[in-house]
Amino acid sequence: MAGKKAIRFTHPRDVQKFLGKLINEVRRGETEPASASKQGYLANMMLDAFKQAGPDESQVDAAKDIHARLEKMDDVDGLN
Repeated sequence: MAGKKAIRFTHPRDVQKFLGKLINEVRRGETEPASASKQGYLANMMLDAFKQAGPDESQVDAAKDIHARLEKMDDVDGLN
């Protein structure tokens, strides 16, 4: 495994992309199923860590922005 590039997971999408690539490697015979199983297990642990960490700041900011926009729309429509 020496010389392999480090994998960085900064978002759950990164794990999703990794798993998709891993599945394709197994199907093409480039990765042994036993190795893929271990990597998949570790990737699933990473997904669990993301879930436990909760949303990141950009997601919280986006949710606040959407909420503020919806409130403005309600004010314009006379719903508030």
